[in-house]
Amino acid sequence: MSKASTTSSPRSPVSACRETVPDSIIDRADDIEIIDLTPEDPIKRLHDGKVYIPKTAQRALENYFSPGNLTALRELALRQTAQRVDDQLLTHMQAHAISGPWAAGERVLVCVDDQPRSASLVRYAARLADRLRAPLVALHVETARSVHLSEPARDRIAATLRLAERLGAEALTRPGSDEAEEIVRVAASSNVTHIITGTPKTSGWREWLHGSVTSRVIRNAGNISVHVIAGDDREGEAAATGIKTAPIPAQFKIRPYILATFYVSCALGVGILLDQSLDVRNIALVFLMAVLASAVTEGLKPALYASVASALTLNFFFLQPLYTLVISDPESVVAFGFFFVVAIIASNLTASVQRQAAAARLQARTTEDLYLFSKKLAGTGTLDDVLWATAFQLASMLKVRVVLLLPEDGTIAGQSRLSTG
Repeated sequence: MSKASTTSSPRSPVSACRETVPDSIIDRADDIEIIDLTPEDPIKRLHDGKVYIPKTAQRALENYFSPGNLTALRELALRQTAQRVDDQLLTHMQAHAISGPWAAGERVLVCVDDQPRSASLVRYAARLADRLRAPLVALHVETARSVHLSEPARDRIAATLRLAERLGAEALTRPGSDEAEEIVRVAASSNVTHIITGTPKTSGWREWLHGSVTSRVIRNAGNISVHVIAGDDREGEAAATGIKTAPIPAQFKIRPYILATFYVSCALGVGILLDQSLDVRNIALVFLMAVLASAVTEGLKPALYASVASALTLNFFFLQPLYTLVISDPESVVAFGFFFVVAIIASNLTASVQRQAAAARLQARTTEDLYLFSKKLAGTGTLDDVLWATAFQLASMLKVRVVLLLPEDGTIAGQSRLSTG
């Protein structure tokens, strides 16, 4: 077992201490012991000749071993040991599935989304973590909605995570079906004591109907303190630097609606056949199948169109009086209303499941691409192999042509690596 000891009084006889131990040695140690001494103790040992010979000891006292330097080193040693103990506690909690937080130390988590205000939230969280002398984690949760984010929104998320890393945070991206639930789960597993999130941006009726991420985080956070910050949108726009590409105009596609019309037509044919051959009262279920088929194959908007078309078709062909949009029977009015509501809800739920499945497939493809890239890199032996693997992976993931230019003697090397996606 390797063992590293850190003390608050490193010995060096020169003004710039060169007798240092790399941080990687401390990180790889199985155990750390701290020998804590007040600044007066090593100074007395130097005067007594227990560290260096008298001439060298006097030079050390005049240069490096001042009370201020020794006090700073003492604080650094204590902080390094506390961080190591905190990491050991977190590892123990995760290994034994212990839900947090434990009142052992402060840890701050900031929620990052596609809103421009996220940059100001990260800066606030960094200031809070600095005051608390606590580790900072920046978390972005990828949900089914993330698949449909625009390119500027994705750029804002990436820029905000880079900003968090520059401010000393650990940037995390986690997939999840429910954003609030995933935030609380990560916070509990990481022993987070403070969660920083933004004020809800949803409208009043939407928040009342579905609830906001912020309100659900507050409700489920338990003993974790939740800070709700308004944030400043201008900071996010300034953080998202880079080349601005022209937005791709959204194109209306008629094919999904034609296919939804086909499903409703098939349901009409099946309904007429059942109505003529059998005494089937629940013809509405046939049209509900058409709505579900539209939601599964084409998405939410065609499914909503199929819901309206199915309701009108059901009324026109099967509710008395026939071949009109008038309903004379009060019982049929109730049945028609319930059918329309169920069709809308079913189309929304089915489309939501499809979005989640699409997000899961995207995450799986990304993971597979990264695995193949790491596999290629593991088999490379020269710089040319590394460049080729990098160019090929970028081209295959981004579907673009990739050229890598290398610096050579202050100029661009003539040789390049090209791959076509």
